[in-house]
Amino acid sequence: MRILALFILTGILLTCTSFIFSLIDCSKVHTGKFYFYKNSDQYTSTIIRTDTVQIEINSKTKDTSIWKINWIDNCTFSTKYVSGLRINTQAEADFYRQSIIVFTIKELTDDYYTYSAEFKFNSLSNKYTDTLWRHSK
Repeated sequence: MRILALFILTGILLTCTSFIFSLIDCSKVHTGKFYFYKNSDQYTSTIIRTDTVQIEINSKTKDTSIWKINWIDNCTFSTKYVSGLRINTQAEADFYRQSIIVFTIKELTDDYYTYSAEFKFNSLSNKYTDTLWRHSK
């Protein structure tokens, strides 16, 4: 009986979560210019996004990478490495070319959006969450 109740509760929570995410209008961030700040501004990058391409520019080194974008739904997209970065070895190049990152936008405000991401390489994956800012600091 407890298992059935837990199963029903889980279904209700998933339905509510899906409903809440469907209320976010993520089309506002399908294109545009965004800013990423990490480790108390030690690492920053500017991201320029169209519907199909994302260009990431490291603010300190000016190193630039290009990623192909595939929108899975209104708030979820995947990126695949195309070119750029300072790649030193063939193994590193293979790593980037074979990796996919799936982003899910969780919260959207006038100033920023938060997302969860899953970095996938072969059978390995790593999940993380972070923030992209819609205006530079």
